[in-house]
Amino acid sequence: MPRKLIDADYRAVKAEMRAVLIEVARARETITYSELCLRLQTVTLHYHSHIFHRLLRDVCREAWEDGDGPLCALVVTKQTGIPGGGYFERMDERSTDDLEAEWRQDLEAVFEHWSER
Repeated sequence: MPRKLIDADYRAVKAEMRAVLIEVARARETITYSELCLRLQTVTLHYHSHIFHRLLRDVCREAWEDGDGPLCALVVTKQTGIPGGGYFERMDERSTDDLEAEWRQDLEAVFEHWSER
C-alpha cells in the first residue's frame, strides 16, 4: 500500500517520477497526469494536488538542467492529449504563436533523446 507523501522521502518520489517519465519516453508515448499519479508506488497523490505539480516541475526542471530535455512534454491531459497550461507558460519566450507545434517539437526531442539511451 502506498504511503502518504508526508511519510515518503521527497527525493525518492522525484526519482520514481523521473523513472516513470523516462520509461514513457523510451516507449515513445505520452502519459496523462492521472496515469502518472497511479504509476507512483511510494506515495498516493491526486493529479490536481499542489504537491504533485511541485514534484513534476522539480523533476522537469532538473531533467532540463541535466541535458535530458523537457520531460514534462510527455505529461498530457485526458481531454486534449496535450500538456496543461503550466507547460505552455514557460513558452512565453518562444518565437512562434503555434504553441502546440512547439510542444510537438519538444515531444519528438524527448523521444529521440531517450531512444538513444
